[in-house]
Amino acid sequence: QAVLEVNPSHPIVQDLEAAIKENGDGEDNESARNSAVLLYDVAALTSGYDIEDSADFAKRILSLMSSKAGSSGVQDAEVEAASEEPAVEETEVEAKAVVPEVVSDDEA
Repeated sequence: QAVLEVNPSHPIVQDLEAAIKENGDGEDNESARNSAVLLYDVAALTSGYDIEDSADFAKRILSLMSSKAGSSGVQDAEVEAASEEPAVEETEVEAKAVVPEVVSDDEA
């Protein structure tokens, strides 16, 4: 059976503890809960285990990245509609077949 060892002096663990003390450990402290689950999932992945919900893991990572970037949350990217006109101008090219000539050593 695997054991998760937590270093209480690690900055991530200290930040998590501060968030819990500041906002409580109830279900309304989503930030602390996400950090704790993310810490567990990362520990599992680095130890070679599978995580239960990869989509949820990705959502947590994106949420963390958004919070560090100053964004208010994870949002879908806007995709520009493809234009009807081709991106590259097409031109016709005339091709001619070339038959190679054999040159003997006597002629060279």
